[in-house]
Amino acid sequence: MRKKVGLLFTFTALFLGINVNAASSCSYEEQANLLSEVGNIKVSYEEKTGKIDSTDAVCPDEIDGTPTCDSNYEYFEVSILNMSDNFYLTVESNLDKTTKTYTYDDVKDGIITFKHEDIMNLTTYTYQVYSSEKTNCPRENYRTIYQTLPRLNEYYSYAQCSNNEDYYLCQKYVTFEPMSLGTFIKNINDYNTSEDNPNNPNRKKSFIDNIKNFISENKVIVLTIAGVIVIAGGTAAFVAIKRRKRSAL
Repeated sequence: MRKKVGLLFTFTALFLGINVNAASSCSYEEQANLLSEVGNIKVSYEEKTGKIDSTDAVCPDEIDGTPTCDSNYEYFEVSILNMSDNFYLTVESNLDKTTKTYTYDDVKDGIITFKHEDIMNLTTYTYQVYSSEKTNCPRENYRTIYQTLPRLNEYYSYAQCSNNEDYYLCQKYVTFEPMSLGTFIKNINDYNTSEDNPNNPNRKKSFIDNIKNFISENKVIVLTIAGVIVIAGGTAAFVAIKRRKRSAL
């Protein structure tokens, strides 16, 4: 039985990409339970708007003693879900290599949250999940999670993006590296004249697009033809039924 539990534990760990501690102080049964719990830990993020404290803000201009800078700012709220008291984790940013530790004491309403304010840069967080002192095998690494947060696109509000909001160069948050203004202008101009841009009036329309346009522009004719087909089909069916009845007699 112990051998079966060990094999199941190892297979499940490999499948989920979770660290297996061969020399663990915990039994296979306890490790299997910890593995099941650690597999439920998730990370996510959400855009939020914060308020700048005008007493701390550095504003170049003032009107009647009031700072003129925007009092709001955007940031990401990062959430760590499904943490149990059997674990703690460390979070490291690739930008400044700072590391912070979170424990079950940091859980509020089942979630650990922290602010990510450097939205101008692509950021990767590395989460190392360890067993806590509550277990029989504390401080063992059970899982590594990577999370990449996008950066704010400095060009998304440009006029060239007004009709191209869904194009990757015009999305508010992006995962590509920063590009020069000249490169952005060239790429967006190329897209505006390309076959892939549905807003390009000169692009060649597909066969399906042509059918849709024909139906839209000739609704009366299409409906009339459809009506004739339905009537003709109904008449043919009626005649066929009558013939079958006569043959039966």
